[in-house]
Amino acid sequence: MSSNGNALEGWTAGRWQVERRLRRGRVADAFQVRGPEGEGRVLRLLHPVHVVDARAIARCLDEARALLYPPHPGIVPVEDAGQLPDGRVYLVGEDSELPLSLEAHPGLGSDTLVSIAEQLAPALDALHARGLLHGQLDVDSMVGDPPRLSGVGFGVFQGGTTQEWTGGRDPGRRVDQGLLGRLLLALAGTGPEWAGIRAILERCTSVDDALPFPSVSVLARALRGACAPDPMAETRHVPGPPPSVTLGVRESVPTSVGPYRVLGLLGEGAMGRVFRAERDGRQVAVKLLRREHLRSRLLLDRFFREARAVSRSRHPHIVEVLEVGEERGPEGLERAWCVMELLEGKTLGALFRERALDVGRTVEIAAQVCEALEAAHAMGVVHRDVKPDNVFVVSRRGADWVKLLDFGIAKLLRVGPEMSRTPATVIGTPHYMAPEQATGAPVDGRTDLYALGVVLYEMLAGRRPGRVRGAPEPLPTETPAGESIPKGLVRPVMDCLATDPGSRPASAAALRTALQEAVTRDTSRPAPGLRPGRRAS
Repeated sequence: MSSNGNALEGWTAGRWQVERRLRRGRVADAFQVRGPEGEGRVLRLLHPVHVVDARAIARCLDEARALLYPPHPGIVPVEDAGQLPDGRVYLVGEDSELPLSLEAHPGLGSDTLVSIAEQLAPALDALHARGLLHGQLDVDSMVGDPPRLSGVGFGVFQGGTTQEWTGGRDPGRRVDQGLLGRLLLALAGTGPEWAGIRAILERCTSVDDALPFPSVSVLARALRGACAPDPMAETRHVPGPPPSVTLGVRESVPTSVGPYRVLGLLGEGAMGRVFRAERDGRQVAVKLLRREHLRSRLLLDRFFREARAVSRSRHPHIVEVLEVGEERGPEGLERAWCVMELLEGKTLGALFRERALDVGRTVEIAAQVCEALEAAHAMGVVHRDVKPDNVFVVSRRGADWVKLLDFGIAKLLRVGPEMSRTPATVIGTPHYMAPEQATGAPVDGRTDLYALGVVLYEMLAGRRPGRVRGAPEPLPTETPAGESIPKGLVRPVMDCLATDPGSRPASAAALRTALQEAVTRDTSRPAPGLRPGRRAS
């Protein structure tokens, strides 16, 4: 490498002359290079921060060289691999590495998303058959059209973001399925037509150690089955064995769960299904863990921990958990469930999809969510998945009454002086994840405030916030319906979206006060705390 190694051009890597930088990445940057015979190629250069990990460097070079023979049509071939004098690893591949355009926007259809999975599946399965891991599946790692995988080898430097699926053990197929599920979830829509696809992808991103699908090809067929009117349609697009019957046929509804008589299915997700049930004349909601999760001690512990934590709160804005239970048979645990109060109403997401909410109603709902988070944080519980579909709105005396749902990914912290930060894993909903949560860094109550800030922004602006030069996009002056957004609301909402947790509101109570004061100062609206049916705080 030449003396001006930090410049964008004029230095060499082995026999390759660097011409210009193409793009920056989280682990490596891409450069346009020329060989001794004038052939154009793309060189990926590892960031200097990773040079200290000698074992990872050796493994990276071994994996890159393993791709030389035999080549796979779905994987960008590595033609050369080596190290610069300063220790940085470089991989050289084809000259046709134009990133696939996959911007997450409402226009991306379910068929397009499933097609991406179908096109990537053979390449990922080929990697896994060779005992290799990609480990950094994102938009930048997919190039061309149809998409091919690039950046294989550099995934070994991403271990900190993949251990939630491996318990710290050597990553494998589980990690790539989790990363692919996370990527596709970020691109998926939120309407009812996406429910089946999202349930499959959420199953991939679960913290359960078990492998969600035998291969990525089977995962792709499951997505196609959820997308197509005929669950068995379009299965010929991906080679491999026929899909499991359980992928195309819904699970049967049990007649009873413990002492509760089941009346019908209310909803389902990656973790389990929720049923309307009855006992002694009282109707309740019963959350039944999926059978495939019963073998995971990690998930079971989380399931019961959630139920116990929520039941201790008895807070009016947190769904009430009545009891937890399990059934054992000759072969061990057969069922695990928790019983909750039955709510009649709609999620905030459903309300917003029906019609835009006015500013006063949005702030009122957010203030009640803050009260629920205050109580949870005081118990040492971080929700970690605050989003519109986890905010349930019922009507009491003609006013909105909020219940915060699904502490299924909540992580208990130690209550007291040591509560503020704790090691975390990357679980949650991508659009609402705080930066520290998305990178697997420690989380605390301010992580929930970031998510609530995204919810507030979405309700007020009609869309989630974008990024402008690395900062959140400014809040509009009006809602999509033309209602003015009080200037006093801008500061607390944008503070929630700060990258640095220290720049966010100090607590849910502080955020609630700021929101209420902002609306109170706008003399054209009543204060949220004075609305009928509002519980005094």
